[in-house]
Amino acid sequence: MNYLHELINVLKDEELEKVHSLEIPQRQRDVLHTMLSFRHRELPGVPELLKALDMSSQHFYKVNSVLLDKCYEALVPQRGLQLLTFLTIKDLYRHLYHEVRMQEKKLLKGSSETDAEFYRQCFELLQGQSVKNFNEKVIRDFGAKYLSVKKDKTLGDELYVEVLLLRSEIVTISARGQNEQEQQRILKILTGLEERFKNVAHPLAQFWYHHALAQYYAAMHQDDDFAHHMLEHLLKALELCDGVPEMCKGGERAITVSKIAEAYYAESNFEKAFAMYDELFKSGEIELQKRFYHTTKFVQICIILGKYARAEELLDDQFGLYIASREKAMTTMGSISYAKLYLASGNFLKAKEYIDLGFELNTKNYYVQYEIELRNLQNTYFFLKEEWELAEDLARRNLKFLTGKGFRLETSAYGYFYKMVLAFMNMRLHKAKFPQNLEKRFQQYQYSYFAVYGKLLKIMRENTERQVRSVASEKGLEILTGF
Repeated sequence: MNYLHELINVLKDEELEKVHSLEIPQRQRDVLHTMLSFRHRELPGVPELLKALDMSSQHFYKVNSVLLDKCYEALVPQRGLQLLTFLTIKDLYRHLYHEVRMQEKKLLKGSSETDAEFYRQCFELLQGQSVKNFNEKVIRDFGAKYLSVKKDKTLGDELYVEVLLLRSEIVTISARGQNEQEQQRILKILTGLEERFKNVAHPLAQFWYHHALAQYYAAMHQDDDFAHHMLEHLLKALELCDGVPEMCKGGERAITVSKIAEAYYAESNFEKAFAMYDELFKSGEIELQKRFYHTTKFVQICIILGKYARAEELLDDQFGLYIASREKAMTTMGSISYAKLYLASGNFLKAKEYIDLGFELNTKNYYVQYEIELRNLQNTYFFLKEEWELAEDLARRNLKFLTGKGFRLETSAYGYFYKMVLAFMNMRLHKAKFPQNLEKRFQQYQYSYFAVYGKLLKIMRENTERQVRSVASEKGLEILTGF
């Protein structure tokens, strides 16, 4: 994809106005107008563009490069770290990586006391990317560069890099699916780090250590107390922010408060989580690097609480541009959230549109969570549309899919979603009661991260029970199902 076109696709109206207002020569204006005319549309091939613009390829690429730089200047006049942050927020990884290298090249031309800080901030920014853009080699490279130029380097500095790398590793492992061996390995490392921190005074390293532990409990160790442990470590991180305010120049406090809101969601305190997220989004203090992630969490809470208008408003504001441009990662994430909203609110036509879009753009065999969620939503759609044979067949196939990915019923609750769909089918066909052995799982799905799917299961169960009553009433049968 053309860099300039890629940037234009994800600009909001007020940002586009700045681009439109650029004072540039006519030939540059011609190229810019061409790119703007194909906003949210597939750009023609280069030969076709060259013919339409009557330009050589060398001139075309040079003009594109100049225009991209002028757009950056108009959008982020301060350049430097502010530009890198802007590109991160826009999920423009190719732009970010190129700009990081360009800024590093300029930095290396002279010697500066800010070298270490540049590498440290790049090290953190590169870890703030979408999972699909995680480049472990590049991230480790910048961590090593930070340590190599850091004056008076301490064990705390080394632990800071080590802890952040571990936190990123937890994210990538959990994105790829269940792995009990990796879970045990990570826990062993975290336990070892606790011992090494005992005689180290490095607030930033300790801050990220608590975040790594919170991430571990959120992604890898979801026992009955996992949300409590998340909150425990996030509150310790917040205490460090408040106790060492000079440490919090890179949004560390916003990062922590955003995760605390998520932890209340994990704890099933949906009203508290809603209030915190609502305040964060309205004040603009949400963690900017992960605002897409936190938007999906906030949307799920809105759906659970039946605040559908607020959920739609959030999705339109945060994901509308990415859906229009068909940018893969953000479009898939947004599509899944839109589908949840429209299934819960009964707009099945719109739900199917977003389910199909999610399947079309999802990168299979990488982010297994998206694949599982899309299968859940697709199964729900066909059940609620009363396409019974397809719904049953999908439930059975999805159970096999989960087993193949290492999610067994003995160790994971994911498969019980499909078990309950099959139970609803049996209730409808045989006027049977909902199985007692699944009742506990149904209740489990009404809490924590499961609750948005618990809402869909509740809708399916209520529809099933209503249909059974209706059939029994029409036939004058005595209802013995216990509904």
